[in-house]
Amino acid sequence: SEIETASKVAAYSVAFVNGISPLVVSLSILTPFFMANVGWISVDSAFKASFSIVAVVLFSLGAFLGKISKESKIGYGIKMLLAGGFAALVSFLLLH
Repeated sequence: SEIETASKVAAYSVAFVNGISPLVVSLSILTPFFMANVGWISVDSAFKASFSIVAVVLFSLGAFLGKISKESKIGYGIKMLLAGGFAALVSFLLLH
C-alpha cells in the first residue's frame, strides 16, 4: 500500500541521514589534520581550525534546537557550546 511504501522510504531516509551525518561532521573536523599531515598547514593551525569547526557545529546544532523548540537560537547555541566544553573537560580529566 502507499502508506507502507511511504513508511519504508521515510525509514530509509532517516537511517541514511543518521548514518551519513556523523561521517560528514567527523571528516570536516579531521580535514585540517589531513592538511597538516601533507604539509599544507601547520599542526597548530590544524588544531585551531578543527576547534573552530567543532564550535560552529555545536553552536549550529544548538541554534537548530532553539529554532524547532521556538526558543532562543542564540541561547540554545551557547548552551550547546557550554555542554560540549564541559564534556571535553570531563573527558580530559578522566584521561589524565
